[in-house]
Amino acid sequence: MNEQNTKNTNYEIEQFFLEEKSGTIQLREKKKVGQPKFRLVFTNLATEVTEEYDYNLTPTVSKVEGGYQLEVSFEFNDIPNPNGYWELVEENKGGFIGFAASVKNSDMFSLDAVACDLEYQAFYIPNIDENGKFTIRRCGERNSFVKREAIEIKELIQKNEICTLKVDTTAYQEATEVRIVIWSKKGKLLYRRPISLEEFKKGIVSFNLQEFGDEYLEFTRKHFTIYAEMNVNSEYVLAGFKAFFIKQKDKKSKYELYQTPYENGTFEEETKVVVPYYAKTANGYQLNIAVLRKYYMYNEQFYEKIRKVKQKGSVFSFEVVCKDRGFTYKEIFLSLRSKIEEKRYTFDMKQSKNLFGQIIIKAQIDLANIELAQFYWDIGMVIEKDGEEFDMKMKNKGKLFRRSFYFRDITYDYGDGYIVYPYVTMPNTLALYYREKGEYDNKAFHRREYLALFLYYLLKPYWDHKKIWLVYEKFCVMAQDNGYFFFKYCMEQLSEKEKKHIYYIMDTNSPDYEKVKEYGKQVIPFMSLKHCIYLKASKLLITTDTRQHSYAWRSKNSLLKARFHQKKIVFLQHGVIALKQVHEVYRKKGPNRMNLFITSSEFEKKIIMDNFGYNSKEVAVTGLARWDVLKDKSKKEDKKILLMPTWRNWLDEVDDETFKESDYFKNYMSLLNNEVLCEKLKEKGVSLIFYIHPKFKDYIGNFEIKNTEVTLIPFGQEPLNELMMESSMLITDYSSVCWDVFYQEKPVVFYQFDLDMYLETQGSYIDMETELFGDRASTIDELFALIDYYVDNDFAEKEQYKQMRDSLYAYRDDHNCERIMEEIKQRGW
Repeated sequence: MNEQNTKNTNYEIEQFFLEEKSGTIQLREKKKVGQPKFRLVFTNLATEVTEEYDYNLTPTVSKVEGGYQLEVSFEFNDIPNPNGYWELVEENKGGFIGFAASVKNSDMFSLDAVACDLEYQAFYIPNIDENGKFTIRRCGERNSFVKREAIEIKELIQKNEICTLKVDTTAYQEATEVRIVIWSKKGKLLYRRPISLEEFKKGIVSFNLQEFGDEYLEFTRKHFTIYAEMNVNSEYVLAGFKAFFIKQKDKKSKYELYQTPYENGTFEEETKVVVPYYAKTANGYQLNIAVLRKYYMYNEQFYEKIRKVKQKGSVFSFEVVCKDRGFTYKEIFLSLRSKIEEKRYTFDMKQSKNLFGQIIIKAQIDLANIELAQFYWDIGMVIEKDGEEFDMKMKNKGKLFRRSFYFRDITYDYGDGYIVYPYVTMPNTLALYYREKGEYDNKAFHRREYLALFLYYLLKPYWDHKKIWLVYEKFCVMAQDNGYFFFKYCMEQLSEKEKKHIYYIMDTNSPDYEKVKEYGKQVIPFMSLKHCIYLKASKLLITTDTRQHSYAWRSKNSLLKARFHQKKIVFLQHGVIALKQVHEVYRKKGPNRMNLFITSSEFEKKIIMDNFGYNSKEVAVTGLARWDVLKDKSKKEDKKILLMPTWRNWLDEVDDETFKESDYFKNYMSLLNNEVLCEKLKEKGVSLIFYIHPKFKDYIGNFEIKNTEVTLIPFGQEPLNELMMESSMLITDYSSVCWDVFYQEKPVVFYQFDLDMYLETQGSYIDMETELFGDRASTIDELFALIDYYVDNDFAEKEQYKQMRDSLYAYRDDHNCERIMEEIKQRGW
């Protein structure tokens, strides 16, 4: 405590209000003596360091009946270590004195006054000590002020929505108030209700499942922890409810730990339930509550183990072992994994029981009798429970099951250039992969993989000592993006010692190989034996794309591929993330998780942290590597408009006829062959460059362009970076290249004729109608009008968009690569 004078003052505390990081104290004084000043003093219990924060704590003073009322408002500074207390002190002639006051309304110090700092998981608790001094305790899980205890559950009784616990409250007979509180797993206080103190002392605690479920019905699959929040002898106590009758050594399944679900209502046409259950913790099973769709509850209770996967000719067979938990098993299904197309086949199955009471299900799928579409087909089972049917995917979490696919070739070749084979997904379910046969689908390639593994393990200390960094871009055929410019920076700016362990993976048949071959032995030929060894030995991957792009894009399961999924990876990005939702691809808890996520601004960093699950240390604001060389190379005598639409995931590898019937193809053909546009471009001496996205390069032959002012450039034929620098304006739809052009202070026009479809299948992190930094067109006529405007105004950028630039870029100083390198070094990689 502050050792200064704590003499009584004339103050009386009338009201106290506390929020997450701020508070207000209302004081009463009988007679006014000048203008008082206050200060907050924080004492850290861990270090015993006292810190004063001189806020502007001059109170507002107003005359009221019987004296004067003072109101002091304040905010807490961020203190990473929550162990300590805040003290409000008053200034007088001798300095600051401890603040003491009488308390008019003791209710202000009830549990209602306790606030929680969600960022630091800390509590703020008001208190008057034995000397009458007012303090605000700041404490967290590690702090002795908040006692984390347990209340033993003797019995749980459910009757409809009312859940009643019979508990042992012998240790809490001195409690003066008790509340039931429910917290999310991330520490957010969601539910807080007082309970009968009389019943609590008798060992009865009741709460309403419907009341909680109604309030949090929007959650689709959430688990919460329930506590008793108590005031015991003026101490704040938070006690979980523990079922000590379940022994730690017992291997209880979720089927056994779930209690009776209460059907709370419907959510998106699916039944929603609120269900209490026991969750295993380090010191016993604690009562939790789940709010989830009925499907998820059954999915967590459903026990199955898929095994004995075989293939004979076109017949694919497997066996499933299930525990008898009251489910009826109906049929096996095969469904296409697609957001826009529903395609599904069902198959009969044979059921029997073994000596252990387990249900054995055998099924066969004749691949020759069904028509598959690219790419992924999930295998599942239809089950029935309580009169409702649900689709369940079947799993096997065993490592041996996954590894068995590395050593067996379970592939059916259709003979028309397409193959299909089973694989184990990241969630350990079984699926089929149907695709075009590739150049690496042969035994010779697999022998090379095994040779690479043998040579690595033979000389493991040598390879590991090299501390290899591998840099690459999409499919390892590009040297145009952030990967190339970061590698170029390393080769040209680092010392020989620093750069000797940094390598670039490149397909030697790619046109871009000419750009990197000057770096000699620091360039590794794609899919060579050296590539396979160095990939296994690498310490760090640095890329614009996922780990999968560092290897043969479509190759079968192998031991080598399995090994590099755990490699540390720095994600340089392909472009700024804002217009296209990709968190399902790059989320932290997904198969493409990143160790360091490079971003362009605090604006983008917030998008990543809010949607992808990364914390602040995993996201760095440096600017993109390729922006270091961005220069405006446009010429008044050679004006160019760059037209670069992005791809559409619903058109992935469709046949030519389907592509030609798409709105995408029809809209761009109409635009590129428009006679009015042709005349306008010719009149103003402007050319239009149509750059085909790499996903659509196979369809380039379908584009017949009669307009002489339009040039069609396939992906990879010319560096995109150069095209953006030479252009005067960009027309795009949702492509991240818009950020590169806007960075150069050039106008951007967004042509979004299929926005509804795009938002449904892809989604955006910003509002396309209000937050874009350029004009937006949804029809050909609107686009023509905007082209007219910018051509007639010499491609001058509009003032309203200029003003947005500073908030969307953290740096524009050509030192992005340097900052990226520094971020990597700080992590000791």
